[in-house]
Amino acid sequence: MIRRISGHSMQPTLRPGSYVLFRRARSYGLGEIVLISHNNLDKVKRITRINNNKYFVVGDNFRGSTDSRSFGEIDKSNIRGKILWPKKIN
Repeated sequence: MIRRISGHSMQPTLRPGSYVLFRRARSYGLGEIVLISHNNLDKVKRITRINNNKYFVVGDNFRGSTDSRSFGEIDKSNIRGKILWPKKIN
C-alpha cells in the first residue's frame, strides 16, 4: 500500500506530502511505524507499547497528534501494515 502523508502527527520523521510504502506483516514490534485504521480513517503512528495483541501507538509530534493517548490502545486487527519505505527514517 502506498500512502501520502497528510498531517503533521509524524513530524519530523515523516513530512506532509511524503509518500510511504506499507505492507501487512505477521508481527509488529516496538518502535515500528505502522498504518492503522481508526474511525474509518488511515493513520500513521509509531508503536510504543504492546500488551496481549493490544498496541499503544503515538505520533512523533506529541503536541500535534491524535493517538492512543486520546483513543486508547488498538487491536492488532486494526493495523493495516508496517512501513517498508523509506527504509531508514530519522
